Amino acid sequence: LAGLIDYAGLFPPASLDLARVLENHIRYAESGESWLLGRLLVPITRLDELDERLPAFSTPASCTISTLAQIGDIHRVPSRVAEFNERHSPRWAVVAVEVVAGTAADVERIAHCVPERYERYVELPLDARLPALLDAVAATGCYAKARTGGVVSDAFPTPAVLSRFMAA
Repeated sequence: LAGLIDYAGLFPPASLDLARVLENHIRYAESGESWLLGRLLVPITRLDELDERLPAFSTPASCTISTLAQIGDIHRVPSRVAEFNERHSPRWAVVAVEVVAGTAADVERIAHCVPERYERYVELPLDARLPALLDAVAATGCYAKARTGGVVSDAFPTPAVLSRFMAA
């Protein structure tokens, strides 16, 4: 279970400001339960803000980040992440990129644009497109991801739908 829980304090339902999210993440990283803590989730559109705030925060632990990008901005990911990591690694480092894909072409574009040195997570729709998209994810060396919650009830897949995703 090590690293099981990513911290998404920027997102609903918490929707905390970045300073509070950093305070919380550092506190969790320094706690007795730190072994459960995974990555800090930050949209790529907020990396500049994170970049500006990090010097004010110190932590003895190194913290990893998964950045969320949109398929339309995927071409910006390599340079933006590399710039961030050059300034903050190894203390803070983006190690993963997450992108929603709706087509096999989207998956191929993600795999082409995001270097393999980052873990590439492709969030897939849990509908009839799933088998073909899972094939595309497997063929590209990316990882499949399913959304399992949100602020509306439709964002929570049923156990049967989630079971089909896991089995596939």
